[in-house]
Amino acid sequence: MTPKEWLGTVVFACLMCLSTVGGIGGGGVLIPLAMYFYELPLKQSIAISSFSIMWATISRWLFNINERHPEKPNVACIDYGLSNVMMPLTILGSLVGAYFYASFPDLIL
Repeated sequence: MTPKEWLGTVVFACLMCLSTVGGIGGGGVLIPLAMYFYELPLKQSIAISSFSIMWATISRWLFNINERHPEKPNVACIDYGLSNVMMPLTILGSLVGAYFYASFPDLIL
């Protein structure tokens, strides 16, 4: 790895940590960083960003799975009812995004 790639790895990891703590995915920042530091094309940068966000989300879920509500000790801290409402639209958005990803050239993306 070149020094630029090592620096990119450190910056990428720090931004993933900050975006995970902040509750956002961070894809809007990670895609340009992957393109700059690793000199990857757009579609590969999108794939790496999505993969990183997926693993950050899984690790955050594993970290919070045993957390309990501060006022209700028998209730989980994660609101699964909200996820039941949000997930259908999230999946629909992912399907539309995957269609655009496969259909359009890099210039339009």
